Amino acid sequence: MLLARELLRLGELYRQGGRALQGQECFRESCLLRQQLLGERHPDTRAGRAALAAALRDAGQLHEARQQYELLLEHCLAGVGPAHPETLAARSGLAATLARLDEFAPALALHDEVIALCERQYGPGHIVTLDALAGQARTLAHRGEYSRARMLYERVLEGRQRVLGTEHEDTLRCTQQLATLLRDMGDLGNARKLQENVVRVRERQAGIEATVTLQAREALAEIFAARGDLGAVRDMQQSLATARARRLGSDHPDTPGILLRLASTLSQQGELEEARRLQQHVVNLHERLRGMDDHETLRSKQMLAQTLSSQGHSLAARRLEQSVEEGGSRLRQLRAMSSGLHDMAGAGFAAPLAGGRPPAPRGTREPGGAPSTSVPGGTDPLEHKLGQLHKLVEGGRAREARVLADSLRESILRPTVARPLRRRGVALIKQVYLDDGDKDALLAFAEDEVAALEGALIEAAGGRPLAMR
Repeated sequence: MLLARELLRLGELYRQGGRALQGQECFRESCLLRQQLLGERHPDTRAGRAALAAALRDAGQLHEARQQYELLLEHCLAGVGPAHPETLAARSGLAATLARLDEFAPALALHDEVIALCERQYGPGHIVTLDALAGQARTLAHRGEYSRARMLYERVLEGRQRVLGTEHEDTLRCTQQLATLLRDMGDLGNARKLQENVVRVRERQAGIEATVTLQAREALAEIFAARGDLGAVRDMQQSLATARARRLGSDHPDTPGILLRLASTLSQQGELEEARRLQQHVVNLHERLRGMDDHETLRSKQMLAQTLSSQGHSLAARRLEQSVEEGGSRLRQLRAMSSGLHDMAGAGFAAPLAGGRPPAPRGTREPGGAPSTSVPGGTDPLEHKLGQLHKLVEGGRAREARVLADSLRESILRPTVARPLRRRGVALIKQVYLDDGDKDALLAFAEDEVAALEGALIEAAGGRPLAMR
């Protein structure tokens, strides 16, 4: 039993340190030991299973997470009854997992059960009830029912402010969730006010360079980007880049990402030489830290090639593109040898590098308009690749999912893509970046999405610039 307990603690330390796979294995071994020694329905076994189920869900292994949560719920109902906090937590975990699987009807039914039990047992304003409402709000937001989600988040925020105070961690988390929802709804003024308040509290409580503060400032930058305020985005990104380099060091893996984001903003503002300088710096960092053929190295080279092409350095751009193509080919071969030849054609660099062209600029249509529609079986190629991406996410193949998601970023935002397909693709790509914990990539994609929408609106307006409000 001592080993099982220590494995559980070690798994939690791994999880907190961002080493999800190692944490998951510790949780699995701890759960198995307790199951063998104590039986399926012992409280310690249930605790181990709960930790394992949550780790699997966070890692994107949703079907296995669902199985673990269903077992956990069955054992909780038999052991402690339907209204016990442990059972309520199991129901909530299962609901969140079903929502990630896009099974919204059963997920919302579970949320309704939890909320009804909490209101009856604890009262409508109790913190446990508020937590249950927050879970339902997240599912509604994921489903796209923004208005209902907003009402619930506002209720949760008011309740947490009253019970816990305005600067409690749970209150701040809800404030940021509501700000993000308002951003997605287009209520950018209120989103900005809420997020700026979170940033101020984080800076005062944790310091301007604490991780939670940097994350809050990144969320604020997303709102500025959605407003089209590139000057504010640039200032925020410069500040974040300086803070990350000072806190983590210029060689830390998290530092190059914000530099690429800043370079993208500079490029949009027409400062191509400064963008090129930053991108070259990141390429050098990636080559030294990750190697010549690493996915992130190739991606940063691809961005640099696009900037060089925009500056008129066609020969240098083409040489760099050729280097990326060769590196992508070597990476695909290496992955094929290590993991078997499964879906490699759709998971590598072939799609974004076909024809030797860099990705199309934001908000523009690539030559030739709509993508080709000839793939085996007559399926639309983009829909086919989204199907592959969904399978990779469902199967917990995070690295392959990330490669494919990056390759689909440009094509999914083309104006010729049907709206339902675009919504599905955008949601899948965002999910990959969320699962990967890459807020920089998530912010970049959000900005691309806004730029594409702006381009479509300008085109619809007959080429007239849009009035910024």
